[in-house]
Amino acid sequence: MYENILDEVVAKHVADCTEIRERCLPFGKRIAHISASVKRAKRGFVARALAEYADSLSLDVTPTVAQHCMKRVLGRGVDGRALLEMFAIPGRTAAQKSAVSANDLVDFEQSIEPTLRNIHGRLAAARMGDRLVLYLVERGRINPKIIGDEAIEKAYVMAGMLASQGAEHWSAEDRRIFRDILRGIRAQLMADALNGGFSEEETAEHASVIEDIDIMDAF
Repeated sequence: MYENILDEVVAKHVADCTEIRERCLPFGKRIAHISASVKRAKRGFVARALAEYADSLSLDVTPTVAQHCMKRVLGRGVDGRALLEMFAIPGRTAAQKSAVSANDLVDFEQSIEPTLRNIHGRLAAARMGDRLVLYLVERGRINPKIIGDEAIEKAYVMAGMLASQGAEHWSAEDRRIFRDILRGIRAQLMADALNGGFSEEETAEHASVIEDIDIMDAF
């Protein structure tokens, strides 16, 4: 459900990651820009899916109704300007409240859950592909002599495929290869962590990369 929206949102995020990488920003800024793109992608997906659902049932979804829905689905509020552009009606006043309640959107919120899990995995794949270069290799957290340049390159390519296409058509062998590579990377990162020597910023980055690997392992 909402697969057309999902594909467009993920494609935009992948393009954002490519553009961010090509700008050659400092490492910290690149990661921050990628994280911001992830949030925009999730927000954009839910908002567009909600608009499509509301239109199909002629529901009066206002920016306020949409904001409450976003909080329930994503666990946080979003920038209201984007919702105003999508759901505001010119000339409508604050006194003209919508009769749509949370109960009216239960079916939508339940139906979107599987696709949200899918987008979570695909966005993590896009982020993982970039981090294999931006963090794991550039910052020396992966030793190519141990993991192997070929394995890192293959993981990078496969992460890009997973981000753009999802895993629905992957063979069992593709899944095994990708997971074996990521598990090897994870094992080395964990060994590095035990050796210590990380700054506070590096510790946070390190934990975030392992989290992405775990998401990929389960996707």
